[in-house]
Amino acid sequence: TSAITSADFSEPQTWGAMKNVVGVKHLYISGQPDEAALIEARENGVAAVINLRGADEIDWDEEAAVNALGIGYYNIPIVSDEDRLDAGAVAAITKLVGQYKGKKILLHCSSGNRASAWLAVHLVKDHGVSVDSAIELAKHASLTKPEAETMVREFLGEPAVVNN
Repeated sequence: TSAITSADFSEPQTWGAMKNVVGVKHLYISGQPDEAALIEARENGVAAVINLRGADEIDWDEEAAVNALGIGYYNIPIVSDEDRLDAGAVAAITKLVGQYKGKKILLHCSSGNRASAWLAVHLVKDHGVSVDSAIELAKHASLTKPEAETMVREFLGEPAVVNN
């Protein structure tokens, strides 16, 4: 697979109430979409929505809204009860992204941090990017919380960096 660089990241776009939609090749990384954002996702050619939030965080029927637009919907909570990235979830998301190869996917959580954490892991494991470079690239999306960066480093077996 080809190397991913900062040039592959779009400037943040606004879709509905979402102000931080960042495109990375065929992926869109964002925070929680509203109905207007989902309509824009469809207009932008999104074929699948992957929601990384846990069931206890979801306060509206996003699945019905997505399905009504003719878009595939998947809910794969990425963070375990121990506040770590869940290896099974990371693998399931990566497999799903592979199944939609060449098609656009909206990958979201509440703020974009967990979606960006998955992106960083994906860049390391599937694109051969160094951990530090992957984290820097993920910051172009929505990796803004130090806890999210720590989850990525722990998942990849790297020591956490304290200075931010």
